[in-house]
Amino acid sequence: MGQVVGDLWKAVSVTLEDDREVSVGLVDFIQTVPFMMASQSFVSLLRSFNCDCEYLPLAVHYHDRWLEGEYFALNALRVVDAAINIDQSSIGFYDAEYRQAEDVKKLVLNEGVLGDAPLSFLDEIGRFAVSDKLAQAITDAGLTGIKLVKPEEFSS
Repeated sequence: MGQVVGDLWKAVSVTLEDDREVSVGLVDFIQTVPFMMASQSFVSLLRSFNCDCEYLPLAVHYHDRWLEGEYFALNALRVVDAAINIDQSSIGFYDAEYRQAEDVKKLVLNEGVLGDAPLSFLDEIGRFAVSDKLAQAITDAGLTGIKLVKPEEFSS
């Protein structure tokens, strides 16, 4: 996250299997290791909002078939590492040196740091922040696998 890697990106194949802990089937957003995946539908929406991201092609194997051009590794180039208002938030552990928060009970963001960007990756909590307009567009599009949570309702 945060650095352009498209020139270094090679053909990457991913095998997806249904997990008993989540809904069966493909969704529009998948958190994997070492990257996050977005469907073509989600990528199209993010592009329409001019999100500062790279969309790196993946070959996805799912249920005995290959899906080419339908999923992408999502590389957010806008990474914010000082988005949390530490004084107003309730965090069980905060590593000031590495700016990492754990056990978040109450999250208050520094709105000025986020600005008007439609999408930012919050390095401190490993989550995305989206604008209200993008959140509404995600909901209106019926995209799946995306959990939208207001900052005041977020907990880890």
